[in-house]
Amino acid sequence: GPELSPLPQQVIAPLIPLSLYEAQHTRLMDNTIRFMRGESCSSLLLTGEGGVGKTAHVLSLLHELPEVRLVLCSKGDLDSLNDLLPTLSRQPLKFILLLDDIDPEGEELRLFCSRTAGFAALPENVLLYGTSRKAGGPFDGVLSFPYPDLNRFSAMIGELLENDGIIIDRRTVHNAAVDHQVDAREKLTFRGAKAVADRLRERE
Repeated sequence: GPELSPLPQQVIAPLIPLSLYEAQHTRLMDNTIRFMRGESCSSLLLTGEGGVGKTAHVLSLLHELPEVRLVLCSKGDLDSLNDLLPTLSRQPLKFILLLDDIDPEGEELRLFCSRTAGFAALPENVLLYGTSRKAGGPFDGVLSFPYPDLNRFSAMIGELLENDGIIIDRRTVHNAAVDHQVDAREKLTFRGAKAVADRLRERE
C-alpha cells in the first residue's frame, strides 16, 4: 500500500500572504477553516504557470492552521490513493489532499473521479485541493494566480524583505527587479521575487 511519510520541514516554510495574491489566499484560508469546522466547503483547483506560488500557498496553511494535516500527492501517485483513502477515513483527524501539478483533463484524474464519483465519495474528513497550469476537471472552484507586472513584482520583493525586518528603499528594489527581468528573460514569478529578495538581503 502507499506509504505516508512526513513532509520535509523545509517544504513547509511559512509563506506570507503577499498582497498580490491576497484574495486567493483569503479564499483558500476561509474554505480550509470551514472544512476544519465541519461546515460546507469546496474542492479547489489553483491554476497558474510554474513558479507563481500555487503549492506554496497551500503549504503555508500548515503554518497558519497547525491542526491541518496535509497529504501531498504528486503526478503519478493518484492510483495509490485508492488504498490510502480508506486508511484516512478511519482517522479522527481531518486531511487536505493536495494533488500537485496535475492535468485536470488527464486520464489519471478521470479515473480517480470515476472511482470517487466525481469526488463526491471522498471520506468526509478529506478535502481536495489541486494545482495545475490549466483549469478543468471536477473541482468546485478555481483560484487563478496570474503573473505579476513589474510594479507588483517589486512590491512582492519589498514585502518578502519587510517580513524579515529588512527595509530597503523602493528605488533599489525596483532597479533589482528590472535587472532580474532583463537577466532572467523569463516571466516574473513568486519564485523570482524570492531569488531577488535573497540577493538584496545578502547585500545588506
